[in-house]
Amino acid sequence: MAPVTEVLRYTPKEGLADSDHQGTLSEASKTLLQQPGCKGVHSSPALEEDNKTHYIFIEWDSIDSHVAFTKKDIFGPFFGKLNAVFDGSPNVYHASLSPEHPPVLHNAEGKGGAKTAVVELLHVYFPGGEGFTADQMASTAKNVQEFLGQLRGNAKGHTGEIALGWVVEELEFKGEKSRSFIFAIGWDSVEAHMKYRETEHFKKVVPLIRGLEGLKGIEMVHVSTKTW
Repeated sequence: MAPVTEVLRYTPKEGLADSDHQGTLSEASKTLLQQPGCKGVHSSPALEEDNKTHYIFIEWDSIDSHVAFTKKDIFGPFFGKLNAVFDGSPNVYHASLSPEHPPVLHNAEGKGGAKTAVVELLHVYFPGGEGFTADQMASTAKNVQEFLGQLRGNAKGHTGEIALGWVVEELEFKGEKSRSFIFAIGWDSVEAHMKYRETEHFKKVVPLIRGLEGLKGIEMVHVSTKTW
């Protein structure tokens, strides 16, 4: 089985103290890192002021290793403690990202020591089920790779680090089950990314993404992860 990144998207409970939140994540990460096949745990809030979503990225050597952990006796108490910080149920899924265990998601909270300080994280949605063919999936990946290749040498502040791949499960988007393609782009700062979006080069190459066949929508946030 190929390596995967487990993604948890969640909103913390209203009024939860940051110290309690971080303490729970620290304890959960220690348990995760003791599990066979767990290669790393990273977390970050969305950096946008109007977005309360938080992310946990858990790197596994395979989905089988993650599933094996969920079948252990310790999983119930583990998830019970972690679930105490969630406002509602978290959105949990796996992404087959390339490169494996992507360095672009290792950001040292933007405090130095990592090549990428900030990540532009995009989820791109397409029809689910048989409504999106293997040929369309291949075309999507090709166009995204071409777009990402255009950034090198043309986007000031782009670190050169990227990751991309399909989500294993179908995700809900606007009330419908959908296929999702994730890509992550490394930047020196949020400001560097936003300035690039104002350039003529961005306007020239962004149709590679906005014109993807079957595109239902795009979600974009910035994150800067802490490694546990």
